[in-house]
Amino acid sequence: MSPRPFRLFPLLIACAFATQGAFCRPSTREVVTGDPPKGFMDSAVGPGDVFEVRVLGQEGLTGAYRVEDDGTVLYPLIGKVKVDGLTPPAIAQRLARGLRQGYLRNPQVSVFVKEYNSKKITVFGQVQKPGIFLYKDNMTIIQAVSEAGGFTNLADQDGTIVTRTVDNRKHRIPVRVQAIGEGREQNFVLRPGDIVWVPTRLM
Repeated sequence: MSPRPFRLFPLLIACAFATQGAFCRPSTREVVTGDPPKGFMDSAVGPGDVFEVRVLGQEGLTGAYRVEDDGTVLYPLIGKVKVDGLTPPAIAQRLARGLRQGYLRNPQVSVFVKEYNSKKITVFGQVQKPGIFLYKDNMTIIQAVSEAGGFTNLADQDGTIVTRTVDNRKHRIPVRVQAIGEGREQNFVLRPGDIVWVPTRLM
């Protein structure tokens, strides 16, 4: 009889304890330590979000638009445009495609999100007012901690961890907030859905 099944037995026991009796299977929400891959910066918009459209040389087509509850915006010349779930570059492409249909030969369209009202961040741990807060464009970790009332006296500021999910993978990113506040490191820009955890300082 082949000894191979016996070599697998300790692994199966370890897996059972690690999952508290659950079946061993690959996780779809893998935790990765370190910076996320490039390209994560563009976040899809949703109802309530506000973005600015700029069309080169066309002031009448430039302005700010709020995404309606049905996920659309009413844009000049084109009419209702579905934007829910699209990133800013994808919205720009959709608008440019609509403008090319009998209006402009080669429209140069840019889209910038001004308010992420549909997006949230979470701050918990050693802060004065843990909770869920509205994400603001280019929101930094210093701003997020301020929204949460600042650190407590027990906070390990340089031990702060930001958890960010990209393509169904969780990335745990260490952020030295005290060093940022003292000007020794650059500020850290958050993204919608980020979770900020401030641990307790070791005594």
